[in-house]
Amino acid sequence: TAFRIPSSFTSAHAYAGTMVLTLPLLLGAWIQPARRSWQPAFFATSMVVAGLGVFATGTRLPFVLMLVVAGGALFSGSMRVGHKMRWVVIGAIVAWTVSGEERLQRFMTLSESDLVAERISGSVNLTFFELISQYPLGNGLGGGGTSIPYFLQDRVRTVVSMENDYARLALEQGIPGLLLWLAFLVWLFTRWPATDASSRLPRRLMRICAAAVFASGVLGLGLLTSIPSTALLLLTAGWMALPERVPDDGEILAVVPTEAALQYGLR
Repeated sequence: TAFRIPSSFTSAHAYAGTMVLTLPLLLGAWIQPARRSWQPAFFATSMVVAGLGVFATGTRLPFVLMLVVAGGALFSGSMRVGHKMRWVVIGAIVAWTVSGEERLQRFMTLSESDLVAERISGSVNLTFFELISQYPLGNGLGGGGTSIPYFLQDRVRTVVSMENDYARLALEQGIPGLLLWLAFLVWLFTRWPATDASSRLPRRLMRICAAAVFASGVLGLGLLTSIPSTALLLLTAGWMALPERVPDDGEILAVVPTEAALQYGLR
């Protein structure tokens, strides 16, 4: 009966997923050399708020994803011991706050094995193969249960829904579309571009986080329809897959002023 999300998000999972996806970026900024004295405290507070935001939604899968990101940072060799100790303190602050508020403890239902098994069996079962064999070229856009405007709902054929985002992709785009998405994921996670030491940890955490999020698509809907977490996921996926632009020795990256710019006094 308690409110779970800010009204600006479509669902609890959309909000919690966004909070999880910001953690690698916030932590990456936190471990950089501070240019202002207030920056470390600002990013540390932001990570505490993001962690509490996940618990406030009462969602369970984003909680698991957050643990994956937190563990990846704690056991990473790219993170200095001092930062690891402060990372543990941040986790302790979040845990202490959650322990004193019952409405933040819905994740405890993960200990109920029957409930978890029932939830997973509803998303991962033989129905997936039955659907793609029945609709090898898809059921049309919107035919997999995607949210569509009310004025277009009469255009959709019989909607076949399953709590599995890859089943939805197959229903809307057919087997060719599903294979294209899987090929994209293989391409994404087989790229290991050279990175600067300062961005190695956040890129590694983003890779772990993105892999966990894409894997979670088999357990529910919203992987590619959630706003704004889908945009954030794909944006950071592009960042972690492409090499950084590093100038060669002696090379100067600068903007050469044009005659018009000089005329107007721009430098």
